[in-house]
Amino acid sequence: MSRLTDDATIFLSADGTPLEEADVSPAERIVQRFFLAALAKDALATMALYTDDSVIEIPFNESGRTEEGAYRRYSGLAEITLFTEQSHAAEGEMGASDIELHRVEGGNTIFVESRGHIVMSSGREYRNRYVFRFDIEGGSIRRLREYYNPVTSGLAFGRKIGPA
Repeated sequence: MSRLTDDATIFLSADGTPLEEADVSPAERIVQRFFLAALAKDALATMALYTDDSVIEIPFNESGRTEEGAYRRYSGLAEITLFTEQSHAAEGEMGASDIELHRVEGGNTIFVESRGHIVMSSGREYRNRYVFRFDIEGGSIRRLREYYNPVTSGLAFGRKIGPA
């Protein structure tokens, strides 16, 4: 397990000491670049991290349904770009904390646990806990799964809570 500082600029060991460059995998560097771009709301830098056929899945949603087709899924750069731009428009000030990275054996899958601290463009505060699964292929994000409390998110983004 490693950690990122809240501004995502420095990798730390579990005990909080900075890691040497050699101790950080290429996949972890991709995840770091993702957090740097997300915190800066830099859509171009974010999109440069994905493969052309990337997929983002958000398996938990406000309806409570989790079966295939019942949750949000964005396929390919066009859909992911639109999703990213819409998210950035709704989100005002971005922040993160407690960013922990867990590298799966083989090194191309990274799980991240973190907390998000966002002030929405509307002025509403949005705090949530996240678990991300990054599948890295050829130095890019091939698939991203994002898990969080959908009720907290739905309230912040003005989405309907409960069965559709």
